[in-house]
Amino acid sequence: IQQNLVEQNWGQAIFDIEKLRDLKLDYRAVDVDGMYYIALRFFGVENILSLGQLEVGIYYLTLSERFAPLDIEAVNYRNWARQYIAAASFWGVDWARVVDYFAQIYPALPNLHDASGMTATERFRIASIKYGDFLMLKEQYCDAQIQYQNALNLYNDPAVQPTAMAA
Repeated sequence: IQQNLVEQNWGQAIFDIEKLRDLKLDYRAVDVDGMYYIALRFFGVENILSLGQLEVGIYYLTLSERFAPLDIEAVNYRNWARQYIAAASFWGVDWARVVDYFAQIYPALPNLHDASGMTATERFRIASIKYGDFLMLKEQYCDAQIQYQNALNLYNDPAVQPTAMAA
């Protein structure tokens, strides 16, 4: 278990701790709880930041709180993951909300992504275009132009340029 922690092999450390607990629950309980907390905390963050498994990361961070309070960094990652999930839940349904949520996420964690691999930045960019299209249909050209400009500020997309100019 200690070697897995040193090597940052969080998943294997968790597995080994659970095996140890199944064999002898009270073996060096304080030490094992501490190692369990560390493995759960870092595995949760790894799932959120690297693997795009936001729900899994939230789950492991919540489990780690059974042993000790989370540090502010882990709390923030969990909050960003929750906000990303909430924002993505409005995808294709309410572009204004998607833009609002991702406008808060992408400056802090631009590469935060879910299992689809789409980053917060890319979701903000696409949602801005879709919201701009929606506003154009409602003849709210000035508001649409702002949305197109938001998208163009992130990536100079030649397909968006003409619509932005028309707005």
